[in-house]
Amino acid sequence: MSKRVQEKLAESTLRKRDLLEKKRFFSSGIRELDEMLGGGFQSDSLTLFQQDIGSGGEVIIKQIIENQISVSNVVLVILNDVISRSLIQSIRETTDSPDFIILDLVEKGIKNVDLFTNRLEISLQIRSAREKAVNYVNQKRTDYNDPNIQLFTAIISINPFILNLSPLNVIQLIQDNLSSCCDTNTCDMMLLNKDIVSSEMLAKIQSLCHVVIDLSSRFEGIYKQQYIRILKMVGHYLGDNRIEPYKIQYNNKNKYSVIIKSAFLNTFEAFRNLMEWDEGTLEFSNKTFLLLPTQSWMHFLKKIEDPLILREVGYKIGSDLGSFIEALYMIERWEALKTTLRIWSLLGWGKSEIIKKEMAQKLVEFSHSFHSDLSEEVFFPILEGFYSGVIAQNLKLTVKHVDIKKKSTDQYTMVIIIILFA
Repeated sequence: MSKRVQEKLAESTLRKRDLLEKKRFFSSGIRELDEMLGGGFQSDSLTLFQQDIGSGGEVIIKQIIENQISVSNVVLVILNDVISRSLIQSIRETTDSPDFIILDLVEKGIKNVDLFTNRLEISLQIRSAREKAVNYVNQKRTDYNDPNIQLFTAIISINPFILNLSPLNVIQLIQDNLSSCCDTNTCDMMLLNKDIVSSEMLAKIQSLCHVVIDLSSRFEGIYKQQYIRILKMVGHYLGDNRIEPYKIQYNNKNKYSVIIKSAFLNTFEAFRNLMEWDEGTLEFSNKTFLLLPTQSWMHFLKKIEDPLILREVGYKIGSDLGSFIEALYMIERWEALKTTLRIWSLLGWGKSEIIKKEMAQKLVEFSHSFHSDLSEEVFFPILEGFYSGVIAQNLKLTVKHVDIKKKSTDQYTMVIIIILFA
């Protein structure tokens, strides 16, 4: 599973195909970040996330951790910043996977108050935890016969080291970690608030890292602007050296999301402009224009006339889009179905919502609102085929009957779609 998903994610980046012949990349799970890195992370590399205060580096690393666990990679978190403790512990509350390993130096520091002033003891704790994680990864590779299972190590963050140790001890600690990273072929990440160190000290820390990702934030009037850029990549193809804006979103399900404006995939820019973040759901845009080429597409489909062929067109759209969403976001079943409907809405096909789900009666009911430019004569068979295809792909269920009931007509037409499956 891990190898298949990683390769699909890698191949979806624009410049990855040729690079796969030379180097092995591991996707961060954040598509645009992979583009900026030229394909993703490499093993035996140390990546520094340096941030301004409030730039959300902890959230980005948290999302990378969650993505790696979801594809069966192993993550070792070295937690030594009490401020980030709740964010990382929230991952533990949502997963009991043994692939998620925590070395809690905050807890150890409570029992041993001298821990954070003892560079040698900190190094020994980290080295011991890393050895145990490496042994676990090797055993897992053997058990699953999958040599591509990768170990990610994240230090969140090195701020307490800088505040409690001398500059020389900090450099020696990072040097020890770099040596261990290269010896064990792990993907290492560490976080730093760059404002707490001098420019000279920051340059020394950067010199010990293969990759430096810079996160900056500033206020323009009352609006906060955040930017990400790649400052350094050693032995690594430079993907995108431009500055890209990004957002940290938060919804009512206590789930964060990172959105980076696409580095190369320019079609995403239109998507981002249509997004409205409302309690964790993507709402259909109120703007009058559609991404869908309505007039030309409707003109073409009206020539088909046969509802069975139109249904087959819709079925193929639903099954192909559902398959693409599963591979892109590494999700399945109901989560994949909901995401597929959101992306479909975003493309201009109309806003879709699940309003009833009764698995005992083998029934799912949707509401679907679409623009009046879409002809009902043509679009109803398309809808019937689409929902049949997406349910077959995402839920692995065979649709027995589709009933479409028209509710209202205005600028937008609303229908209720009732689906029975075998």
